[in-house]
Amino acid sequence: LSNCFSEIFISVLNGMGKVNLQFYISIFVILFFVPIAYFLSVEMGYGIFGICMAIVLTNVNGLIVAPYQVYVEMRKNRKLPA
Repeated sequence: LSNCFSEIFISVLNGMGKVNLQFYISIFVILFFVPIAYFLSVEMGYGIFGICMAIVLTNVNGLIVAPYQVYVEMRKNRKLPA
């Protein structure tokens, strides 16, 4: 569900050519996914559920940043009311 939600906004941002912030957040996700997944699955004992939760937790770009960035870009281009 989180990927379906995030793809809407990420597709819009890609179409607008606003990929710099997405790039940096993707680097963040790459660096922090494995340690978070290991911690949740092994150290906390959640197993496969811990890996799924790590995916959701590291999907910051699609759940928080991308919708906000689309909102800011649309306001900047005056496509949304104030």
